Amino acid sequence: MMSTKKTKNTKSKTDNIKHVTKEEVQKMIEQRVNAAKSHSEKVKANKQKALYVLSNPMDRSNKLTIDIKDVVDFCFCPMYYRLKNAVSNEKNFKELYNESLHTTFYRFLTVYKNDSFIFNSLERLKTLWAQEWIKYKSAKEILITDSALRRDEYESKRKIGIDAIYTFNDMIMKDRQIPIVVNHKYELEIIPNVIFSGTFEYIREYINNEDEHIIQLIRFISESNRYVTTQSMSHNLEITAASYAFETLFNPTAFECVTYDIQSKKYIKTKYTQKDYELLKGTIESVIISIQNNISCISPDDKCYHCEYRNICNKII
Repeated sequence: MMSTKKTKNTKSKTDNIKHVTKEEVQKMIEQRVNAAKSHSEKVKANKQKALYVLSNPMDRSNKLTIDIKDVVDFCFCPMYYRLKNAVSNEKNFKELYNESLHTTFYRFLTVYKNDSFIFNSLERLKTLWAQEWIKYKSAKEILITDSALRRDEYESKRKIGIDAIYTFNDMIMKDRQIPIVVNHKYELEIIPNVIFSGTFEYIREYINNEDEHIIQLIRFISESNRYVTTQSMSHNLEITAASYAFETLFNPTAFECVTYDIQSKKYIKTKYTQKDYELLKGTIESVIISIQNNISCISPDDKCYHCEYRNICNKII
């Protein structure tokens, strides 16, 4: 009885297959493959959603979003990335300084963009820097900070920030320019199912001595770095990403990428090629795969001495 029923069912299934065309079978296979991929992507997205930042409205169904700063941090050191995002809830002192200084630049350039002219720009910059670094606290409140070392570090950064303000004013405000974009977030799908985000720090129309109008994509570097050279800038991930995003989103006929090194008081122009963009995509893809598979390799070298998380890292390893 069982055997007869099984034979009957097998025959029925065979009869049904005879009526399915080759095209329909192919379509069924493709649907199953796509459904499997979709399910796999959903699982990965849910597992890693805490590692990615979602911002401006885009179609993010089954897609991951990663910021260029996360890619840079992971390439710098996977353990640094992990500790910065998973262990510490507060920004480190170095990061606070850079954020405050760059915010000062952005606030100043926004006023300049809206008003087209700023009387006594240096004094305006000083005022903005004081607001950002002191955060409206009085000198007395700063002096009674718990740690004397912290007070000294705080005062040291304040002085370095003042020097940076003078340099910024000398390097940027002497140029003839028309501000276009200041501190604007961008995002695009750089590789399939991955939305990539970053920030255009400053885009301007620069007018040279021959009265030529040139679109410039500008980034500011405020840290001391002896490796800020034309060669190193050609492999800088943040600038490469901004160049790719600008070229993709706006399709300009021509533009320049300019890095202003505030500490060294110099600027570097860089031109990026399709090969640079392919290397960028490969890097992003590699970082995402590493994060998804929880690869946090240890890479000790001389940069550990300057790392803000070295004490925590020593305890974990």
